[in-house]
Amino acid sequence: ADEDRLRQVLINLLGNAIKYTDEGYVKLEVTVESRPAEASEQLLLHFRVRDSGVGIPPEMQEAIFLPFYQVDGSSSRRHGGAGLGLAIAKRLVELMGGRIWVESQPGRGSTFHFTIRCRPAEVSEVAPSKASISRPSAGPLKILVCEDNPVNQQLIRRLLEREGHHVRVCNNGKEALRALEEECFDLVLMDVQMPEMDGLQATQEIRALEQAIQAGELPAPKGSSYENLCERGRIPIIALTAHAMSGDRERCLAAGMDGYLSKPISAAQLLLEVARLSPKCPTAEPRQPVT
Repeated sequence: ADEDRLRQVLINLLGNAIKYTDEGYVKLEVTVESRPAEASEQLLLHFRVRDSGVGIPPEMQEAIFLPFYQVDGSSSRRHGGAGLGLAIAKRLVELMGGRIWVESQPGRGSTFHFTIRCRPAEVSEVAPSKASISRPSAGPLKILVCEDNPVNQQLIRRLLEREGHHVRVCNNGKEALRALEEECFDLVLMDVQMPEMDGLQATQEIRALEQAIQAGELPAPKGSSYENLCERGRIPIIALTAHAMSGDRERCLAAGMDGYLSKPISAAQLLLEVARLSPKCPTAEPRQPVT
């Protein structure tokens, strides 16, 4: 099995479970369904993501794995997302030789199952993660992470704090706009698809405000990310998207974003983009990297 694919499947399933569970539990279970008779054969692993959330009606349990399908398709739906997470998870599981399905009852929670095949690793094969082999240096920086998936939030926060960066997390574009007026950030990681206000609209509003301040039409809020724009230049914004489709990168750059990362997020690519777009004079105070 591919560790990056497996990580993204778990991020998608756990993120959905957390998003749709207001109280109760979210559990991850893994069992070995079949053990190989010989070392050259593969294990069959069975993963279960259980939650006590809202549940899924029986008539929707196959459709949820279709691209862009929303259980609540209304424009005012409570939760964000493009409806691609489960479709991507299904495709990744199938690429790893497994299958995915759901058992659920409305009001009684859901259990998402998936299986994958993998060869047992020997101790000598265990190596450091790719990100720890060669990492570009940037910082310490003060970074705003705008992402509505709680699992992705924690993953990105952990990767950045490990490098010594200061991180603040927000859940949608409106929160990002407020945060930029309250604090001075060196860089923004902006998810494209979020509830209330998406990343493209938020970026367009940030760029419009920067232009108004640089033109002298509006004062820059004291202590905000918009202070000293003449010296700092515009606020670097990196797009985070699960779409990875033709034209997505161009739409992000046209909205005013400076970089582009597709999910599943690679630690090495994330740190490389952060280093590439980091300002020459960071605002953050030095801190010890998290180990």
